[in-house]
Amino acid sequence: MKYRKLGKTGLDVSALGFGCMRLPKDAETKKIDEKASLELFRRAHELGVNYYDTAYIYDNGDSERVLGKFGREVGRENIIITTKNCVGHAWTPIAADKTTKDQWRQILEEELERLQTDYIDCYLFHDTALPTYRILVHGPSGLIQEALKAREKGMIRHIGVSSHDTPDNVISLLKMGADVIEMLVTQY
Repeated sequence: MKYRKLGKTGLDVSALGFGCMRLPKDAETKKIDEKASLELFRRAHELGVNYYDTAYIYDNGDSERVLGKFGREVGRENIIITTKNCVGHAWTPIAADKTTKDQWRQILEEELERLQTDYIDCYLFHDTALPTYRILVHGPSGLIQEALKAREKGMIRHIGVSSHDTPDNVISLLKMGADVIEMLVTQY
């Protein structure tokens, strides 16, 4: 496996990462097939994959739960976990301009519990468009400041965004957040 530096994080991540949005499902229950998912995680890990990407909303949190179980199995320090806080995401009722610091922190704490860890390597604001980022930075909620506090406390190690915005807007977002954003995940 080849490894490379991830954004400004300094982390050495496998060139191939493991996206956990669509893990195998049980045919009857339509829920994540934990056994099959763990087998996939194990095989990927054997082949050198160390980067796993999930999110608060993937399979109603079950993606994070199964990944957390795997992390405990192989040793949390042996994998790099990226997950995403869904504040401002179209799939959640919590809009970025109406989210309180307490709501944001509650989501972070729930994710830490699901992942069975006391830290998250890379914590992203999920599906962040330029207007949403402006609210995160300049809005009354101060969510970027809350993320910085969580990083200072060791709950998260690196801050980033995922975005499905236009290339021009993503460039503007990165310029605006140059002092905070350590990594970017885009749709391709």
